[in-house]
Amino acid sequence: TTKYLCSHPMSTGRGSPVSCSSMEASKSKPGPEHLIVLVHGIMASPSDWTYGEAVLKKRLGDNFFIYASSSNIYAKSFDGINVAGRRLAKEVLDVVQKMAGLKKISFIAHSLGGLFARYAISILYSQQAKETGSGASVMLTSGGSEISRTSGLGAIAGLEPTNFITLATPHLGVRGKNQVGVQHALNYICEPFLTSHLILVALEAKALFWCLTNF
Repeated sequence: TTKYLCSHPMSTGRGSPVSCSSMEASKSKPGPEHLIVLVHGIMASPSDWTYGEAVLKKRLGDNFFIYASSSNIYAKSFDGINVAGRRLAKEVLDVVQKMAGLKKISFIAHSLGGLFARYAISILYSQQAKETGSGASVMLTSGGSEISRTSGLGAIAGLEPTNFITLATPHLGVRGKNQVGVQHALNYICEPFLTSHLILVALEAKALFWCLTNF
């Protein structure tokens, strides 16, 4: 039997699909076991991953299913990390439910897409933990023989988490000369206050330590 799954609406312009991936699943040739989710950044689309997807498919082979997400294209990426993250989580679940045989999952995300992926992973992990509370099985080497142990890390969308890779993602926020004027002014005003406050706390702690050790 042949099952078709549209991996993403590849496009050169807004909303104009160009190709759709197909996957043949049969008893003689099992389907892929490892799902790799590609997440684009702000004001972007799955077409940004065209070259990367082609390289990954060529190097990794048929055991990997490369999926470029399309739930947060263009202006949708401005809806906020929580909204976009929930959309991405739902999209990943839809893919997993349509593809029997998947066992592992990885994420590769660019820029703001890395924050979307982090939020989506937290949703997908929590859901799995509530449903089964199971952990991923990991092979360990002990005394020359391999043994299976539960990692306790749970699962993501019911699959074993393998890799989480982000490129140019502002995990610690963004700060620079091109910030909005108000935000830059607040940073300028607050930074000296916070610095002096931390110094004061350190001095108080040092004085307290001296009192405790000398009396």
